[in-house]
Amino acid sequence: MRSTAPRTLALAVLTTAVLTGALVACAPGGAPGAPPSGVPSPTATATHGLWPPDAEGIEQPRPFEVRYGDRALLLHPFTFCADQGCADGFDEHPPAVGDATELFVHVPLDGDVELTVTEVEGDAVRTVEGAVEASAAELGDGWWRVRLSGPAGEHLISLFAGGDGAGDMIAEVLWTGGG
Repeated sequence: MRSTAPRTLALAVLTTAVLTGALVACAPGGAPGAPPSGVPSPTATATHGLWPPDAEGIEQPRPFEVRYGDRALLLHPFTFCADQGCADGFDEHPPAVGDATELFVHVPLDGDVELTVTEVEGDAVRTVEGAVEASAAELGDGWWRVRLSGPAGEHLISLFAGGDGAGDMIAEVLWTGGG
């Protein structure tokens, strides 16, 4: 009689590999890997906008990672839609990123994702009137380079990411620059 132990072990290893792959494929977008060339490495990281963990059973997506100079900002979205539903919010005090020349943004969503960046002059104006689209260039692996398009001054920057069943998410920062 032949032993089935090697076949059983092989089947168990294969099943584990398939299940692990399925779990990874179903997980929300991952943390950024090694960024493309030209994206700065941060020496300090801050976090902004953590959604309350008991927000009606809706799991908040991973945050945008915004890099500028030698800093990184983990920017949690205040409005988002995911598999469990949608949450709508408002950030009364968006964080400031200073006068950086450009921002590098990692979008933590899987699939074919687009990033739309809107800028409005001033820190409290939330209207489409006077809004312009900032320059957002895809760098690969979820990373984007963002540059201001409007006149010099303080701008409220809205980051909107979404696409192909990946859900969507919105967050804001204040950025001084342009011109």
